[in-house]
Amino acid sequence: MALLMTIAAVHLAIGFQADATTSPSELFQRARTAYAKGDSATALTLMEKVVAVEPKNGDALGWLGFLFLRAGDSEKAVPILERAITLKPGSADIATNLANALQGLPTKSPAQQSRIQQLFEQAVKINPSASEAYTGLGFAAYRQGDYAKALIAFRRVVELKPADAAAHLNLGLAYMRRGQDADALSSCKRAITINPKLTAGWVSVAQLELKAGRATLALAASSKAIAIEPRNIDALLVQAQAATTAKRDDEAQAAYGVIADIYAAPDAPASLKSDASARYNQGVMLVRLNRLADALAAFELAAQIDPKHADTAQNIGTVLYSLGRYPEALAKFQIAADQDPKSAPKWRNVALAARKTAESSVEIGALRKAVALDATDVVSRQLLAPVLANSGRSAEAIGLYRQLGTIQPKSAAPLVAMATLLMKQDQLDSALTALKDATGREPGNAVAWNNLGVLYERRGQINDAIASYKAALKANPSDADAKANLARFGKSTTGTPKP
Repeated sequence: MALLMTIAAVHLAIGFQADATTSPSELFQRARTAYAKGDSATALTLMEKVVAVEPKNGDALGWLGFLFLRAGDSEKAVPILERAITLKPGSADIATNLANALQGLPTKSPAQQSRIQQLFEQAVKINPSASEAYTGLGFAAYRQGDYAKALIAFRRVVELKPADAAAHLNLGLAYMRRGQDADALSSCKRAITINPKLTAGWVSVAQLELKAGRATLALAASSKAIAIEPRNIDALLVQAQAATTAKRDDEAQAAYGVIADIYAAPDAPASLKSDASARYNQGVMLVRLNRLADALAAFELAAQIDPKHADTAQNIGTVLYSLGRYPEALAKFQIAADQDPKSAPKWRNVALAARKTAESSVEIGALRKAVALDATDVVSRQLLAPVLANSGRSAEAIGLYRQLGTIQPKSAAPLVAMATLLMKQDQLDSALTALKDATGREPGNAVAWNNLGVLYERRGQINDAIASYKAALKANPSDADAKANLARFGKSTTGTPKP
């Protein structure tokens, strides 16, 4: 939020008392009269004539510099005000205007930056009631990140101008930077009490309320700001954020949509035209509303603005996948993964879409890339291992299950799956080791116990098999496989012989 400054230059209080019959004096008075009537252009022209005749007239130079500053021409104002302050070093107004003119230069040297602060300090030393100088001093400190010093200056402005809404707002913004949010809110509320049309005040209140977790109050304040300035981006943004927090997703998407339209306007700055964030966020909100067609349109517009944004392509793919448009989803997921090749989730989405389109080589390739990215990625390994096993790549699948067993030291599932493949390859000893480890990890895992029984049975260790089937039934009395396996040995589920 930018600070507010109500006056860019100080209207000089002049003590010029030249003979009223002289031409310079008449011109001077006519210039002041023109300015008082709001005709700054005429005032400037007349004051230039005074200075041309009396180049060492400090009052006229001060006024001329002031008028150039009011006209927004700091480059012309600076040298004139430098001459004026040399002639009138005790003028707080000239010092203030010179500081503001230096501040208005497009580029400033470190020496000029230092001079700006010195001039404001000089002005308040000369005149402790120079509110504009204190405002400038606060601005200078604020820009330099010295918020403690800015607070001191802005507090003084509020003391001098207690009915000035901008002064209270500037104080509030300095408090915000200091993290003194309660004081900031109080000052900003005072600003909008004085001037209910102060958009920046309502925006600041909304931001502070949202930060405090009061989303409903933030929405109310942002709505006030938008009522004053319907296309105020700061107000719309905090409204969108507050609506998101309050789970009022339709309001959030609408606000993001307005922001995106402003960004896309023909007269918008290039920096806004290239910002896809608002349209992207609108798409996210529309997904939450299950308005998938609208969400897809929003994401596609975001992609036009920023074609290299991987998450946009990812979200387009997700919407297409949800709509059952799997080949298109696969293409978008592939773009997203190519743009962000170090993202395992993006490669997983490529694999899931490829599974829907029966492109097993693409699925396996994408999952292998995901696995290679992260040695602790459980999900990718869980997806890849069965695909490899079903495609005849048992050795690679076993390796993945072994990795999962290490990554998940308390889980029996990867060891059970690994043991199943080992048994198919007649690697019974390795399978036995895996299943014993599985039952040790999860003594209540019926599947692990049942599979251990099957393995013992294959090895001819019938008593061990029966004991394992009983353990499976103890873990899960309704386990049909364990019941059937135990029944083949003429044993009841309690282990007593059948009659």
